[in-house]
Amino acid sequence: MISFFSGISALLSKLIAICTAMLLSLGVFTPPKTTNPLPAGAEKPLLQTALLADSQIWANSDRHWTFMAACEDIQNNAAAIDAVVLAGDLTESGDDPTDQVVIDLLAGLSVDKKIIASGNHDVRLNYSHTIDRFIQDVNTLGAADYTVEKPYYRVEVNGYVFVVLGSEKQRMEKAYISDEQLAFLDESLALGTEDGKPVFVICHQPLSNTHGLPGIWRTGDLGEQSEKIISILKKYDNVFFLSGHTHSGFGGYTYDDSIPGVHLVNIPPVGKKASRSYEAAGQGIVMQVYEDRVEFKSRNFADGLWLGDSHPDFDRTYELV
Repeated sequence: MISFFSGISALLSKLIAICTAMLLSLGVFTPPKTTNPLPAGAEKPLLQTALLADSQIWANSDRHWTFMAACEDIQNNAAAIDAVVLAGDLTESGDDPTDQVVIDLLAGLSVDKKIIASGNHDVRLNYSHTIDRFIQDVNTLGAADYTVEKPYYRVEVNGYVFVVLGSEKQRMEKAYISDEQLAFLDESLALGTEDGKPVFVICHQPLSNTHGLPGIWRTGDLGEQSEKIISILKKYDNVFFLSGHTHSGFGGYTYDDSIPGVHLVNIPPVGKKASRSYEAAGQGIVMQVYEDRVEFKSRNFADGLWLGDSHPDFDRTYELV
């Protein structure tokens, strides 16, 4: 019976991919422009990363095509990108076929590192199965560079540490972070910041009372371990906490300075239209790390266009200490 359903899932995944390719060839969906690429610039960043969140693809929407266009834009600029981050909610319903579509698209990018976090939509149903699948996805994208066994892990890119957090219990919207995972976070931050470098923590859900929460969404935060995580983050300099989940477009809730010494960045949704502020689908951030600063540049990956040119407040630069 299990092999039967596995076969059905594989077939559905192939059908989705075939239909997507056909629609693109017929011009139903327009690929991103190539006339506004990532600039070479006078100063080459030490690390350049594409930050995405909430692709949330499913069969009854155009999110497939939006995410495919975003991936095409990344591929057009792949030579300049060191890593792609997708901060959770890969799919809408956590089903195997659409999850496989997302993983195949990410795996096909000519980018050295692909880093994913689990979102509530990915694992809130049938947790034991979906979290095992997520771990398998991480290892598939890791391409033998690293192997993980838990929903949280650590990756190094160009000498910079990325720490991925993930729920260890089934939750509808929030996450559960164990004491063991908290200790792992502490250990990873100590390791990553020992030479004064910034460290990037990726968690699908934002911390409590940040990015407009709970005003914009009563249950939209990480949950009961938020305060413990904040206490750990505040021990270290140059820590960036990158989240998704709220579906807020670029605007007043993207960057949050409410926790002294910790830089909070909420990544807008790439697959679906945003719920507030700048609402267009396809949003994301190009993060550029330099010796003395980290720059966040807003981009519509589905269109292949920079947004900061017309909306300077969508971008942010943080000086390192």
